[in-house]
Amino acid sequence: MLEAASICRSLTLSDSDGAGAFLLFALYLEALVSRREADAVEADHYDSLIAEITVPINACIDALEAADVPKLVANLDSFARTAVRNALR
Repeated sequence: MLEAASICRSLTLSDSDGAGAFLLFALYLEALVSRREADAVEADHYDSLIAEITVPINACIDALEAADVPKLVANLDSFARTAVRNALR
């Protein structure tokens, strides 16, 4: 997960429109790791969240690669809604 956060941080430095949004992913993934390492999250909930949250993150990466800003914005919205819906307990 920290490797994924690192990749997101490197994407933030890209010249592509919308690339700065990947800082959001990096910070979120780092927070997930921190919470999990502190045993503040049930393992099943954590695994389920990771499986669900990677879908919009991957879609954002695809949109960024395709330079499709509207699709990137839509997938960022999906990421945010998923994160809020599955707030770590």
